[in-house]
Amino acid sequence: IEDGELERHVRRMRTTYLARRDALVGHLRARLGGALVFEAPRGGISLWARVAPDIDIAAWLGACAARGVHVSPGSRYTFHGEEPGALRLVFSALTPAELDRATGVMATTLRAVSGARSR
Repeated sequence: IEDGELERHVRRMRTTYLARRDALVGHLRARLGGALVFEAPRGGISLWARVAPDIDIAAWLGACAARGVHVSPGSRYTFHGEEPGALRLVFSALTPAELDRATGVMATTLRAVSGARSR
């Protein structure tokens, strides 16, 4: 701490997390703007997004998981597992390229799940 290493690390991580947040926010707005409502967090490691009420969250996230993209449903963070109609999207551990792939899978699977439901 005294030699400034911790402060340098915090500065590096803040820059890294902001870049990852911005990548996620950009991809979500471009690909899932009609399905998710959210605000870019000022800091942190994740963002919360409200899901449009006509979307079957369980089916969507199941299809994402089948393609290797694991998204945390809001129900995971409630006391009794009730579905709040929201997702927690963690960006801190993923590179911008990984976030690009993940949001691409989310968009593709949402179209597939929505299309199957509307037939």
